[in-house]
Amino acid sequence: MKNWITLFKRSGGGLLRNEPCFLISTSNDGHIYSYGFNKTERFGELFKEFLLRLGFDKKEVGKVFLTYDEDDKEFREQISLIEDTMRFHTNKEFGIEVFYGNKTILVIVRTKKREKLLGVVDKLFKFRLEFEK
Repeated sequence: MKNWITLFKRSGGGLLRNEPCFLISTSNDGHIYSYGFNKTERFGELFKEFLLRLGFDKKEVGKVFLTYDEDDKEFREQISLIEDTMRFHTNKEFGIEVFYGNKTILVIVRTKKREKLLGVVDKLFKFRLEFEK
C-alpha cells in the first residue's frame, strides 16, 4: 500500500481538481525545509502562489516559468519539459531552491522564519492522506 499526501487548494477553486499535485516527501533540518512534489503542470500555479504568500515581489513572481523563443516571443514553460534544472528564488526572509527532475520536483526552503513558512503552507494547502493498494 502506497501512502500519499494530496495537496488541494482550500479556496475551493478548480486549480487542482483535474490534475492533483502530490506532496511525496517532507523534511526539515532546523532552518532548511524540503518538499518533494510529483511533476505536474499544476505545480506552476501552486508554486507562484506559494512565492507570493512568502512575500516575493508580484512582478518577479509573474516572470516565473516565462521564457523566450528564438524570435524573442515570450511564452509559458511547460513544467513537464523542465528537467535536470535548478532554479533559485530569494527575498529578505527566504531562500528557495527548486530542482526539476524527471518525475519529481524538490523544493528546498531556507529560512529562520519557520512560523511564517508553516503558516503559509497551512493557509495555502489542505493535507489529505490517501492510501493506494
